[in-house]
Amino acid sequence: MTCEQQVNGALAGIPTLAAARVRICRRQRFDDRRETTMMRALLCLWLFVPWFTAWPAAAAAGGQASSRPVFAVDPGVHAGNACRLVATPDERQLVSVGLDKTVRIWDVDSGRQLRRLVLPVVGRRDGQLFALALSPDGSLAAVGGNLYSLGPGRSVAIVSLHDGRIVRAFSGFQSPVTALAWSADGRLLVLGFDDDTGGSDHGLRILDSESGHRVYEDSTLTGNLTTLAFRADRTLFATAHNHPAPSRVVLYKPAGDTFSRVAERTLTDRGAFRAYWSADQRAILVNGHSLYDGESLTPLPFRLNRKALPAGVRALLIRESPAGRYLLGAANSRDSEGGVIRRWGGAGYQRASFDDLSIPDRRVADLVVLRSGMLGYVAEDGTVAAIGADLQLAWRNARATADLDGHPEALRVSADGRRVALPVANEQGTRWLAFALDEPGFSSADPASAQWRAPLVGRAGMTVLAWQGAPDGTVNGQPLPKKSRRERSLSVAIHSSEDALVFGSSLRLLRKVDGQGKELWLRRLEAEVVAVNLIEGRGLVVAATIDGFLHLLRWSDGEPLISYYLQPGDRKWLAISHAGFYEAGVGAADHAGWIVGNDPGRTADFFPLSRFRRNFLLPGMVRSVLAAGDQRQGVIAAKREREGRRSTAEVAGPPARVADDAAATGKAAATASEDVQGEEITAPPSDRLPPVIDILKPGYDTSVREPKLVLSYRVRTPAAAPATRLRVRVNGIEQPQAVDSGAARALRDETRELKLDLPAEDAEVQLIAENVAGASVPAVVRVRYLGEKKASPERGDLYVLAVGVSAYDKPEYRLDLPAKDAGDFAELIRRQEGTMYRKVVVRKLVDAAASKHSVEAALSWLKEAVGPRDTAMVFLAGHGINDGHGEYLYLPRDADVTRLSDTGVTFSLLRRTLTSLPGRTLMFVDTCHAGNVVGTFRRQLDNTEAINELASAENNIIVFASSTGLQESMEDLAWGNGAFTKALLEGLRGEADLKKRGRITYKQLDAYVADRVDELTRGQQTPVTPVLQGVPDFIIALVAQLRR
Repeated sequence: MTCEQQVNGALAGIPTLAAARVRICRRQRFDDRRETTMMRALLCLWLFVPWFTAWPAAAAAGGQASSRPVFAVDPGVHAGNACRLVATPDERQLVSVGLDKTVRIWDVDSGRQLRRLVLPVVGRRDGQLFALALSPDGSLAAVGGNLYSLGPGRSVAIVSLHDGRIVRAFSGFQSPVTALAWSADGRLLVLGFDDDTGGSDHGLRILDSESGHRVYEDSTLTGNLTTLAFRADRTLFATAHNHPAPSRVVLYKPAGDTFSRVAERTLTDRGAFRAYWSADQRAILVNGHSLYDGESLTPLPFRLNRKALPAGVRALLIRESPAGRYLLGAANSRDSEGGVIRRWGGAGYQRASFDDLSIPDRRVADLVVLRSGMLGYVAEDGTVAAIGADLQLAWRNARATADLDGHPEALRVSADGRRVALPVANEQGTRWLAFALDEPGFSSADPASAQWRAPLVGRAGMTVLAWQGAPDGTVNGQPLPKKSRRERSLSVAIHSSEDALVFGSSLRLLRKVDGQGKELWLRRLEAEVVAVNLIEGRGLVVAATIDGFLHLLRWSDGEPLISYYLQPGDRKWLAISHAGFYEAGVGAADHAGWIVGNDPGRTADFFPLSRFRRNFLLPGMVRSVLAAGDQRQGVIAAKREREGRRSTAEVAGPPARVADDAAATGKAAATASEDVQGEEITAPPSDRLPPVIDILKPGYDTSVREPKLVLSYRVRTPAAAPATRLRVRVNGIEQPQAVDSGAARALRDETRELKLDLPAEDAEVQLIAENVAGASVPAVVRVRYLGEKKASPERGDLYVLAVGVSAYDKPEYRLDLPAKDAGDFAELIRRQEGTMYRKVVVRKLVDAAASKHSVEAALSWLKEAVGPRDTAMVFLAGHGINDGHGEYLYLPRDADVTRLSDTGVTFSLLRRTLTSLPGRTLMFVDTCHAGNVVGTFRRQLDNTEAINELASAENNIIVFASSTGLQESMEDLAWGNGAFTKALLEGLRGEADLKKRGRITYKQLDAYVADRVDELTRGQQTPVTPVLQGVPDFIIALVAQLRR
């Protein structure tokens, strides 16, 4: 589905501003006959003059911007469909927007996401962005779509990319804004509308970009405006996509203080999804199939060799490189076997020779070609990627979600109803993974195995026709119910014995209907329902949505039980209830959270779920909910189990359950239809949120010629939760001397300054504020050093604590390889002395030497020894276990599981020790080994909560964990080490240095270890390393020394 088609689906069921005006008018009381003529005139003016003037940001809320948190996911790319991509004038950054309410800024060279700006919203269906344009100097982004929170009606927001301020907003539009363009001099902004959604705004409107004053309007141009583009002389073209009616291309010329429509071309058999000016701005390329003169729209000769395109590719987006040397095309086709980037050489617009690059992305939504020859593109599923001038993939950022869009039959369930199988696509192809529903976690899967069952789409007595991607599906000859002509069925699953089925649609609806098409229940989900299946033995419906969620509902009545957000490509999972409680795999709680935006002058804040771990993390929730078959009862049971382990004083429950947006606000413009059953996830109380840090000067991206920086910042925090601490880091190293003792006080609207000494190199500065609710998301300032290169400061030391226990005092606990693993790690890393580190100091505790007392004493030694320039590494191998009271413990040599508190080493002690270290800290945890120690403690092997606590961004600890969830860390004497340590040692010796640069960074090591352990264990063990936000990748070892 194109982004333009998504507009229609996203807006279905949303009341228009015209309807809102009618409701307002009906409430007006005009009984007062003494009102003045002036008041009557003002009222008429308010009712009948279109609201498109500038709406000052400070007053934009008008009571509309809500402080009520809105739940959202953040997979690191656009969570919903992405629509537009542009490059900044200096071509150092790419900017993209999508339906997930975000503006994202990407580094062109590395692909790293530099910033994510979230628009203020009043509900989960508000804030979808379809249109984007940059000001000529690249400092401002104009964004529009379905944005209600900045004034009456829909708005276009002008956002500063420098500091996230909403500079101004133009409001009062009744139709969604689907296209935007800025004139070359920055004085004009043109808006294009989609009038096929019930709104009364049509065509395009040209505004003064400062005041919002209307310069020109063409309301006769109907349909979905998909592209607007000025050229240097202010000539403007527009394309309108009118499927199934003919599309049009229209040309406008400046005429004094206004514009005139000078030419039009109707496309009788082809659409106008995207169009671009040619490199010399003399012609217009329309959707890769036509070329028109830029003065008259006369068709020009245009013929490109399209041979050997992947099967199913029907449409190409085509742009010309800035110098005209190449034409580059990207596929946009839902039904193709694969994606492609094609580059035609030669001259003119009739070219035969080409080169191809296969890509995993079939539906490219927008592309941009840079002067360097690099091409950037954004795909409709949120993927952002860059292709180098050599026509090779430079980088690609994609959601790690299952590949179910267009493949509804790929959602399989196991015969026992305990697992689902999911396909995961990447650059190497498609791989299948199984996900356990009751005890969440991933493992490898063979889809050809008889245990996996695809959805039933037909049987005797139940015939379903035209259900896949069609608007006119039927069951036994009766039409499937739908809410509008735009709704299309996307997925279906028939019950094997009952004459009933469930089907998902493009309008985010999931229905159960009987054999005659009668609707039995209806649920609104939050995205297109691309796959469904049934677990009949458990009475469950499994529904997958395009945004990566997997929902479990009761077959009988459609009551939601649990929702999983799955990233199988990264082996991450999150389960969340409507009451706001959650469970999460390692690192997953940072990929979902709450949007809070009650300041109309700023983009909104995003608080990851990990910030609320203390109150909302509920281990065992999924198991309890599925056992009870009822979400409320299951959550209550899990809370009782948790509160039995901890004192109630430590656990504050969430607020009372809140119904959906329609019930909660009653008046929000972006609410669901009242007859659709649906629930919202309950938010944390807004007066108990963590702090937020605003960087006021010099912005989030700056340059210096001297290794110094002056930062102006402000801490925002709820009045009931004042900030208690401010932490500053440079390149991940704590800078306690930079902060005065009172710097974190909750001072409203007061600017504070920090003066920092920086290394004579590029740097990243982190600021973290803390209050009673937790730590802020790090505010990161990226600093480019332009000054004279200076000698590197004196190298720091490396302190290593390596602990491994194989020979436990209790014979039944004994293992084969942990002691050898710890020794091998210590000996390998010791070779870094004199190169990467000035000296390497190792304390090795194995077997008899690894008593509880010795391990705790060694932690005290680290605390005393490690300095600000030093690095600490802690390696733990052996058994680890939960004590049943929420504490995870490492088992030293003299451990006894019947007396864990007396004989184990707690992870809370490890966390306190490691977070107190001033330098960089890495921890390698290999503590989930099997053995007789497990016994009745099988469920207590789970180290997820402990790893998430250690690896939280405010702790600044890089954690390598050998496995996740209830997985066991595997060892084999034939390997010579446990699987995790074997992969770790291989990576450090150089296997992780794929580009042969002679160095290993922590992210390179993580990637290698994950792939190698998966290979060794055939997918049965999954190491994880949560990536810390704001901590840049850094070198941990030099290869030459490790190979000695």
